[in-house]
Amino acid sequence: MVSDSLIKPGEVAALRNIAERGLAFGGSSGGASILDLHSGALSQGNAFVNIYKLETSRKIFTGEDFKIYRGKLAKGNKTLKKSPT
Repeated sequence: MVSDSLIKPGEVAALRNIAERGLAFGGSSGGASILDLHSGALSQGNAFVNIYKLETSRKIFTGEDFKIYRGKLAKGNKTLKKSPT
């Protein structure tokens, strides 16, 4: 499915900002760096840490960040369910 209206440019910027802030605390020693906001998994060196258990995690994300993230996730799921298979 391709849609120009799934996510607005301002929402893209907000989601990218969330990802950039989270990934700033990690970084893989090889390959792609990973941040999974559902589980909190963040690649850091050769292992994964839980970003939500880091001392600085309260300063990384705000309640507004999760509101944006959850809203876009819910909107995307609704759009995918409506599309024909």
